Amino acid sequence: MSVATLNKPLDYTYAPKYWLVIALMAITFGLGTFWEMRPEPSGAIADVKNIPMAVGNWQAEGDVEIDPVTMEQIKADTYVQRRYVNPEGKSVDILLVYRRYGRREFAHRPELCFPAAGYNITKKDRTTLPYGGRDAEAVHLSVDGSRLPAPNMTITYLFASGKRTECDFIRQQILMALERVIPNKNGWTFARLTSAQTPDTDDMAMVAAQQDFMRAMGPELEKVITTDAAAQ
Repeated sequence: MSVATLNKPLDYTYAPKYWLVIALMAITFGLGTFWEMRPEPSGAIADVKNIPMAVGNWQAEGDVEIDPVTMEQIKADTYVQRRYVNPEGKSVDILLVYRRYGRREFAHRPELCFPAAGYNITKKDRTTLPYGGRDAEAVHLSVDGSRLPAPNMTITYLFASGKRTECDFIRQQILMALERVIPNKNGWTFARLTSAQTPDTDDMAMVAAQQDFMRAMGPELEKVITTDAAAQ
């Protein structure tokens, strides 16, 4: 082969395969439409109002009213917010929002709700809450309510499904999406604990109180939200 041949520019023209691009777009649109339009699977529904009124040394004072319109908007199947108090006078409000297997949405996180209500988040990290026979990882927030004015609050939360827990919102949403392929008949429950801080109880003291509360409530909550007989 001569040098002239080697130096000759290649006569190559790229011809985009428009038909392939259009086909891929159509397939993607079709799959997306299929997942959105398919009916949500039906299954057993757990009623989180059935958690006991007394656990350990914690006694319920009563249910806290929740706006039913809000619960309908976030497609909660069952829900409850209930206040418990121990002999020392420490209180824990537990909010439970349950969605049966097949639901596609979930509640807004406290990181969004509390600032929207006027609170200022002063601390966010991870802690643990007793659940499923172990110390399950949970999100911990301390919020300042002085702008309202309102007491400072200690908040912990996680998501639970049977014995399984997840505190990371994005990972929990991925797990819910994967359940369209790998069924989990238990559904998911958002569990949030809220306690007011007082002059003689700081944030860490209220985290300890919430952990003590969940040592007693955790097994009872697991029983209520476990609807898959095979998982019991």
